[in-house]
Amino acid sequence: MSQEEVNEELLVVLDVVKNKLSSGDWDMTVSLGNHDAFPKNEWDFNTIGPSFPGRTEFKQWIPESEYDRWDQHGYYAKDIPDLKARVLSLNT
Repeated sequence: MSQEEVNEELLVVLDVVKNKLSSGDWDMTVSLGNHDAFPKNEWDFNTIGPSFPGRTEFKQWIPESEYDRWDQHGYYAKDIPDLKARVLSLNT
């Protein structure tokens, strides 16, 4: 798959999540992988941060205190107080 094809799929999934799942009274944790294209290592990673269209739409699910870290590196931590837990979202 090309970078463009993966970007298109990410936008479709983001649209489904926003339109179908975001109406509930619950929180979401997002996580990105390294890259999903084959053959590997063909993407251009010369930009800073996760490089796909719509990435700013994820901001609603990233804690404000962690957004700069996610924007630059693709990982963040998020507390889930009701579960007395902390989620680490890693860009693997």
